[in-house]
Amino acid sequence: MLGMPMNRTAVKGLYCVGDSTFPGQGVNAVVFSGFGCAHRVLADLGKIPTLPGVDGLYNGMLTAVRDRA
Repeated sequence: MLGMPMNRTAVKGLYCVGDSTFPGQGVNAVVFSGFGCAHRVLADLGKIPTLPGVDGLYNGMLTAVRDRA
């Protein structure tokens, strides 16, 4: 699974979870947001493997979108 950079914030170690950090609405969005955030935290801590090239490009692109919003 690719990283979910919308869970990251500009504050190191602070992550966001909820339906506003994942496409969709309601319980499903909240559940998948929590799953994605947990994955992002584990990937950032180096506890699970990532795809450095793909993950880095994807994170950079979505971080730029988040920062412009």
